[in-house]
Amino acid sequence: SRDGGEDGLDGINVNLRKSNGEVVLDSDGNTKTSTTGHDGKYVFSDVEPGKYIILFEYDTNEYLITDYKKDGVSENLNSDAINANADSQNVGMTEIIEVEDSNIDNIDIGLIGGSKFDLKLDKYISRIVVENNKSTKVHSYNNEKLAKIEIDRKLVNDTIVKIEYKINVTNEGEMAGYAEEVIDYMPDGLEFDEELNENWYEENGNLICTSLAKTAINPGETKTLSLILIKKVLEDNLGTIVNTAEILQYTNLDMLEDVDSKAGNKNSKEDDMSTVSVILSINTGKKIEYIMLIIVNALILGVGIYFINKKVVT
Repeated sequence: SRDGGEDGLDGINVNLRKSNGEVVLDSDGNTKTSTTGHDGKYVFSDVEPGKYIILFEYDTNEYLITDYKKDGVSENLNSDAINANADSQNVGMTEIIEVEDSNIDNIDIGLIGGSKFDLKLDKYISRIVVENNKSTKVHSYNNEKLAKIEIDRKLVNDTIVKIEYKINVTNEGEMAGYAEEVIDYMPDGLEFDEELNENWYEENGNLICTSLAKTAINPGETKTLSLILIKKVLEDNLGTIVNTAEILQYTNLDMLEDVDSKAGNKNSKEDDMSTVSVILSINTGKKIEYIMLIIVNALILGVGIYFINKKVVT
């Protein structure tokens, strides 16, 4: 709703549809649309008698719809639209309007400045455990995006690597929200163990976590997920393991869209998606062997000099 002192909002696209959702065309065969002017007003002319609805397209990241026909507010100042979804976008939609033989006035939408909704996802390497029949080595990391692990050549076919990832979901917006589903696009060569990841399940080769679905993430707050994946190392499957996570589905009480990303679209340029890499390579030991060779040669050389000097003296 609005009062008499509030200004109209210009630049709002307004669409006229039949009550069944069918697009209304003008005399030239174009979609019948209008746009609000500086006074916030719009007009549809030459509308044939019938039943219609009006759709208001507005920036859902900047505005919220006020209460529908709020009690105590006059008809010409009240909001006649509710929040709805049409053509895969949030819009304001009126109830059915019946046009007969006279003009209909004051079918409008009430908008107020809303809060920004923005969830961000960051993925990191937390820990890598290297296990074989001789030892277990734990490598810890502090929010690293890239890690390199060298595997002993003699144990390469008897080694298991467990990679623990940390996934942070941060609310950078101005209103609370929910990361209903977080997806990890598990790469080939890694294995998932449900016993190690109680909050995750596998679906179509990817991993889904819903543990934050009922946990509100307030502005400035971060919630952390953990995921452990396993790599059975063979000499022919070493290399770089690239793993990516993304927010697959989110929600908030006002049904606002994220201001800078779209959930589940695999767009690496958006901040709801994050990638890390682990490089697995063979430790050849050549550097150590080379140093040992120098030391051995030096010892032999020293002994040779000793015997030569001794013969000279004799």
